[in-house]
Amino acid sequence: MTSVEKRCIGGDASGIEEDCVVIEKTKLSFHGELEELDSIRQKLQNVRRIESGVEVVGTNLAVFDLLDRVEEIRNPDGYALEFRNNKNLNRIRMNELRVLDGKLEDVLFESDHFIKEVHENSDSLSDFLHLESVARASHRNEECSPEFVKIITSEASEYGWDLYALIVSCAVLAVIVTVQTFYLLKGKGKNRKNKMRSKGRKKQKKTKGNSERIEKEEE
Repeated sequence: MTSVEKRCIGGDASGIEEDCVVIEKTKLSFHGELEELDSIRQKLQNVRRIESGVEVVGTNLAVFDLLDRVEEIRNPDGYALEFRNNKNLNRIRMNELRVLDGKLEDVLFESDHFIKEVHENSDSLSDFLHLESVARASHRNEECSPEFVKIITSEASEYGWDLYALIVSCAVLAVIVTVQTFYLLKGKGKNRKNKMRSKGRKKQKKTKGNSERIEKEEE
């Protein structure tokens, strides 16, 4: 007998029931100075799908990893992910995420510190590009596109435009990395063959030396 997935209505994360597998109908929300993170993490540990989006607003978190086991986040009515006014946020860890699908853009960053970190921190940049790659795969797009994200800054800033340019150029970066990897592996293969040839020559010399020694002894 197959077990039925427990489906729960979204809302404030601290009030979510335990053992939920699917969050539906209302956004899952993380607001303000979050306390009892261990309790929230425990409640969300079995969640795999979120069908009405996630919002993270005005928190004190430096690392958002409370949904690190979630595989799908969708929202047919708006953004799949929203990050707004998080003053300390520098990492977004969603390693198991495979689907990220919003109505228009998939992710919103509004007056959020994370965008600044993306320009200064390679780990933050990696997190950002992971979200982009998941969104691209979700829409079956082969090329990188800035359409997955909307960035709103509270003051005059070039961060948003820089990131859009970065996303567009990520296809070029991917090609460069692929070519570098190819030549690196090719070089390793060549070195391995040279080592094997060298060992073969040494073995032949050793065998030849032994044969000459045996012939001298027989004489």
